[in-house]
Amino acid sequence: MKLQVQGRRRWALKTFSAFLAAWSALMVGPGAAGYLIPAAHAQSGVKAAAFFFPYDAQSTQLAALVEHEATEAIGQQGGYVNVDVEKVLAGESARENETRITYGNQSFTQGRDAFAAMDMSTSMEKLIESVTFLEQAFPYLPRDGSFETALFYCGAASVMQGDPDTAKSYFERVLNLSPTYVPDPAAFAINPAITTLYDEVKAARAAGPKGSITVTSNPPAAEVYVDNIYYGVTPTEVPGLNAGEHYLVLNKKGYTKSMEKVLVTPGAPKAANINLTPTRLFANYQRASAQAAGEIPGMAIGPGITELGRSLFLDRMVLGTVTYQGTQIEVTAILVDQGPQQPMPTVVGSGTKQFNLSSPTLYSDIRTFVFDLFRGNMVSSGGSNIGDMMSQSKKFKDDQKKEQEKITDKWWFWTLIGVGVVAVAGGTTAGVLAASGGKEPPTTGSVLIQF
Repeated sequence: MKLQVQGRRRWALKTFSAFLAAWSALMVGPGAAGYLIPAAHAQSGVKAAAFFFPYDAQSTQLAALVEHEATEAIGQQGGYVNVDVEKVLAGESARENETRITYGNQSFTQGRDAFAAMDMSTSMEKLIESVTFLEQAFPYLPRDGSFETALFYCGAASVMQGDPDTAKSYFERVLNLSPTYVPDPAAFAINPAITTLYDEVKAARAAGPKGSITVTSNPPAAEVYVDNIYYGVTPTEVPGLNAGEHYLVLNKKGYTKSMEKVLVTPGAPKAANINLTPTRLFANYQRASAQAAGEIPGMAIGPGITELGRSLFLDRMVLGTVTYQGTQIEVTAILVDQGPQQPMPTVVGSGTKQFNLSSPTLYSDIRTFVFDLFRGNMVSSGGSNIGDMMSQSKKFKDDQKKEQEKITDKWWFWTLIGVGVVAVAGGTTAGVLAASGGKEPPTTGSVLIQF
């Protein structure tokens, strides 16, 4: 479809288009000023997250452990997407890491092509550049083996340049990340020494010396990952690691994901004490989560739970409190639905259960508890019942609805809307006139719009 606009109509079309763009920015801007980055809202599937809060200081670590298992349980629900809350709260810094990943992948492609062309100098330069970019964004890397492949190519290029010692260090890093990694035989058939050396490193690694890392953090109760494997929460010790370089990542809601390369040696544990950095939206998150934690014991949805879910564009949330009771913990949780079909957040599951800390099935039992919430097996306990909870939830929703209705009835609401329209229209027209040098709009010429 083609539309041709001539003369003054062309000038009018420009002015009208600019007005629409400015008005859209005015209306969309305030709504986009919350926690969210576009990528988080663009994910397909039911977007969900888990939030578990400690009842007291003794329960801090346990709440983080329960939250991790609940998050894993969400990921095992068909059709659900675990929203990376830390990434969302990081905002601009998370987008910077996505850019690093893009650059890293581009450099890898150039290095791989140069390797195939036997230009080892260029290949090594681009491959090192790729690894550098990807390492900087390591906590956000997809776990698809692409980083291991970049490291392996670095080792292969080192073999081709006659540097087996450097090649071994790259191959060790590959195996630390992925002990079962298998390189593409066709890509490295040009020199059998590459895969031969890799197999030697792999065999030596299995029987080689071991070491450990003692991990602490400020604040505590951060999830600990070494080479993408979860080892609990801080403070903790990670034993049985092969000597060599390992990737340590700490993860805690409200804080930027932290990564350090740790050189493990046999003998005494390697100490790693990490000071976590609050995200740009840390204060907002802390306020909403503190309010939400206070609302869970009464099993009623209030402003904290509402803000927490909406600001993260979540469709469903599992929220709970964890109480340490000596040899066991008590977990109280609710499942909140606030997807597109829900005008207001609604409780669709709840329960309270005790877990034995010495049970060998502790973690799987926690996941089963979360599964039951999703299946709608609602359990009442602790003096509350589902009828009371639903009644309180309905009262809050009714209050919210009334408040929304009151705002639109205010005279100043429509006055502000009118002033905004006039201001945007006047400013846009002035801008268009300034851009055209104050000249009279043309009476000739045309613009072609094609669909």
